[in-house]
Parts: sequence; C-alpha cells; structure tokens
Amino acid sequence: KPRPSDRNEDVMSVIDSLMSRKKRNTVVVGECLETLEGLVREVMERAEKGEVPEGLKDVKFIKLTLSSFCNLSREEVEQRISDLKCLIKSHSKRMVVYLVDLEWVIDFRASSNDTILRDQHQPRRSFNYCPIEHVIKEIRDLVLEHDNECKKLSLMGIATFQTYMRCRSGGPSLESTWNLHAIPVPASSLG
Repeated sequence: KPRPSDRNEDVMSVIDSLMSRKKRNTVVVGECLETLEGLVREVMERAEKGEVPEGLKDVKFIKLTLSSFCNLSREEVEQRISDLKCLIKSHSKRMVVYLVDLEWVIDFRASSNDTILRDQHQPRRSFNYCPIEHVIKEIRDLVLEHDNECKKLSLMGIATFQTYMRCRSGGPSLESTWNLHAIPVPASSLG
C-alpha cells in the first residue's frame, strides 16, 4: 500500500501535468486501475474544493464513458456530442474530459480489427457504421477546435502500462489521434 507522501506526490504529478501547456491530454499510467481511479478521483476532489494551483481552480471535469456509445445510432452519437459541445461552450473556464474506460476502447478496437481481418476473404459489403470510431473522431475534432482557445479543453484517462502500450499501436493509434501523453505513477517508483 502506498504511503500518504507517495500518494500526495502522485496527485501532484497529475495536477502538474494538467497545468502543463505542452502535455494537455494525459493518461495516468500505472499497475492497478483501481489505484489510478482513486488517484484521479482525489485530483478531481481537490479541484472541486479549490485545493489546486490557481490555473486549475475553475476547472470542470466531465466524465465520459466511451462504452456507453457502443450501441447508439449515428443520430444518437451526434446528439450526445452536440450536448457535450454545448456544455463546453457554456463553461467559460477550462474543462477536462475524463475518458473513463480507455482499456475498453482498446479492447473494442482490437476485436473490431480481428473481425475485419477475418472478413477480408468475404465478398465486399457496404460500410458498417461504428459509433466508437465516430466518437473517437469527434473527440479529436473537439480537442483540435479548442486548441487555440487558451487550452480550454483537455483529455484525461487512466490505463495500465500494458493498455497504454496498446494505445500507442494501431493505425491511427489513440495516442496520436488524441495527442496523449503518459504520466507514469507511482511517481516515487520512477528511476
């Protein structure tokens, strides 16, 4: 079990990364998802209480569960993205979209790629709509749209080391699509 001083160091490492102008979209990477979830929860609680540096005092965190888009139609996805855009525009300060389930997205993409590879030898079918790929693209577009607005919008996720390595692969990878930067924790264990 991590010592309180180690935990505080890890929390401060995440807060510092959120303050960074260069590494705006972060993935907190560690060995245990439960520990990472607790760490992010603590960061969000500190921000809510105003126990963060001035640049994060007015930040608003939005949880976005990507798996919830899995069975939606194109119209439903577009409506939910439109709602997210309205929420972002209505908040004058910085927002951080917390992507709750990166591992699920990576697993989904891997299983989709396996299906595509298996189906290569079948006769060509018309394009099948994929709500998850649609959401991935829309999130990328949102980040790009707000890139010049004083870094108003950031992404944050959590992943095990293995999952983050999988974020770095594929074409295009989630890492490059969303311009993700890893923040390894526990910070105290880094050499």
